[in-house]
Amino acid sequence: MINIFMNIWCFGDSWTWGAELWDDNICPLPIYKKKMKMIDDRVDSWMYIPENRNYVTSNRWTGILESDYGHTVRNFGENGACNNQILEKLVHTLEHETSLPELIIISWTTQYRYTERVDDWKQKENSYSKHKSMPSPNWRDVVFEDSFFQVVNTAFSITHEYDVPMLNTNAFFNNKVCNKFPKHIRFADQSLLSVGTGRHITDNSRADWHFEFSNWKSNLKNKIGIRRMSTINLAEGGHPNEQGHKLIAKYINEVITNENI
Repeated sequence: MINIFMNIWCFGDSWTWGAELWDDNICPLPIYKKKMKMIDDRVDSWMYIPENRNYVTSNRWTGILESDYGHTVRNFGENGACNNQILEKLVHTLEHETSLPELIIISWTTQYRYTERVDDWKQKENSYSKHKSMPSPNWRDVVFEDSFFQVVNTAFSITHEYDVPMLNTNAFFNNKVCNKFPKHIRFADQSLLSVGTGRHITDNSRADWHFEFSNWKSNLKNKIGIRRMSTINLAEGGHPNEQGHKLIAKYINEVITNENI
């Protein structure tokens, strides 16, 4: 048993940022979308409106780590971030912050996502990025596995240099590449996906599940299949809802409280 970390920084993609969380006190989301003429489901600008931000920060898993478990947490998650972007955010934050946390948690995204930047990230922190997915999550391209391996090792080396422990988790799935890391690079046993759905997902099915879920609207067969696999803990677009974030926060708190990181 270790002492509870009271000062935590969290990095990740949309699952850390809090995508799809919505305050119905503003008005029901379908009504808001209709009012703003957001007919295309791919339009997600509603996630960024200022009126909704306090709700998002309070109800995502990092906010629940504060409110329910007593930690002090800063969330550096970025909606749509690939792993290189998560690493860049980590480096940029460590270089520019005047004080350090007691623990860094990084929720890595799928290794098959990559970024093409349209401007210089170092000159513009909120730079726009284009994200693309590989044609199949089962394509075990050694280039992408090596890239993920290098990114995580780089993150560990940097946090080790700053003498800050790092806990890794994977937002969507665990696969064989996670088992390649030496024991001193700590990975949580479960992915945020398996925790956030509130059910067990086998290692071999996680990548397939996420790929199909994110593309279910483009294919009627996928749509029917995914609906059968749907869970009350995920929002329509596949991100955790309020209950899903509570499950993730509970799990992360158990890991950092009971494990020797």
